[in-house]
Amino acid sequence: LNDLVIKNNLKSDFVNINPRWHPKEVEKYLLDKNLDWMQLNGPLPSHDNIPWDSPNIVFTTLLRKPLERALSDHDVYMDKYPEIKKDKDYKRWIKENPHFTDNYLTRWLVGKWCGYEGCGARGPEKLTDHDLVEAKHKLNKFDILLFEEDLPKGGKKFKELLGFKTWNILKKEEEKPHKKISPKLLKEVKEMNKFDLELYKYARNRKS
Repeated sequence: LNDLVIKNNLKSDFVNINPRWHPKEVEKYLLDKNLDWMQLNGPLPSHDNIPWDSPNIVFTTLLRKPLERALSDHDVYMDKYPEIKKDKDYKRWIKENPHFTDNYLTRWLVGKWCGYEGCGARGPEKLTDHDLVEAKHKLNKFDILLFEEDLPKGGKKFKELLGFKTWNILKKEEEKPHKKISPKLLKEVKEMNKFDLELYKYARNRKS
């Protein structure tokens, strides 16, 4: 729970929570700050001292279709790096910078990611079936699951559940055609994201 962005009366601040704290200590620390809401700008910590069971805190997360995220990443970097013109170039990019392309959701839930600086030539840590089980377990700890393609309707439900009087509901942008990607590479991207595809399906079927 380090690098939490705190929003209270339109003010921002950062906090660092001691990994040795008990969940009850974390809860008290956060409640004493009289927060409106908080945002975690990073993967869930390996030291799980998050006060998931607190009756005073509502945990929510916003999910996006795995392939939509991966193909959007492909679009961005095809624009940003014109030298990436062949499948092998992009596959090398994915290996070294798997932030949004290689099972993004699963990696953030179980903490197996390289950081925004990238993984380098070594590539990301390999995911296993156990990681998928752990990711589902972590996902079940959230009180509310929001889905990007359900906005703004889902955002309105979120607003009502939390009792917000005013809240800027995010509007879903219209899906644009993605840049050309070879069928072979598209198949490989799907296979790469098998954990996220399974996790996303699981999340959609969860009764919130």
